[in-house]
Amino acid sequence: MNRHLVRQAQQQQRELQRLMQHQQLAIEMLFAPRSERYKRIQAAFDRVKRWEVGQLCSADYIDRWRQWLALPISELAPLMCGKAQGWGPAMRQNSPFTAPDSQEPLALAELTSRFHQPYPGHLSAA
Repeated sequence: MNRHLVRQAQQQQRELQRLMQHQQLAIEMLFAPRSERYKRIQAAFDRVKRWEVGQLCSADYIDRWRQWLALPISELAPLMCGKAQGWGPAMRQNSPFTAPDSQEPLALAELTSRFHQPYPGHLSAA
């Protein structure tokens, strides 16, 4: 098989895995108690802040994730799991919910058990 086709298939498989992770996360957050959802969102905000401070990520992703994380989960979930005007795959690839860093890698299994304090705007979205 052509190397290019193999690489393309591998990239598609990785994107499918990232999509499935974010779909699972979105479902969990949609049904999680408000306090747990708040903690997950705050953990994601904290990670985005570390990206900014350490200049670990493009300002485009930092700004967009901040905008997304400020939304109620009912609006965030479709963005994380959809095309998001062409940004979906790139945002899932560079996600504060799944991207490991030197301080604390976040695997999907950890997301179900670890929580931080959420952003106040998420208390209204039950």
